[in-house]
Amino acid sequence: MLSGCASLVSGISSRMANDLADAILNSSDVDTVREGVPAYLLLIDSFLRSSPEDVDLLVAAARLNGSYSTFADDDRAKLLSQKSLDYAIRAVCITNS
Repeated sequence: MLSGCASLVSGISSRMANDLADAILNSSDVDTVREGVPAYLLLIDSFLRSSPEDVDLLVAAARLNGSYSTFADDDRAKLLSQKSLDYAIRAVCITNS
């Protein structure tokens, strides 16, 4: 039963992360996105702690970190871009394993 619950929570987390990424990436309110995204990056990171091999979460995290890097200063943009790449590589490796 516990594995069923974990699977359900993982599915909900993945859907939420993808819906969140879509809403943020399609928002016309750039200021709200700039101010709000850091909290969502932390939220998706917390989902990944529970489901580190969830490809959908990894892809959502990669998309958001990469997109948010365009709003950041140079040093932070490098960190966010690297984090985005790391998540994307993990997703590809899991998909191809």
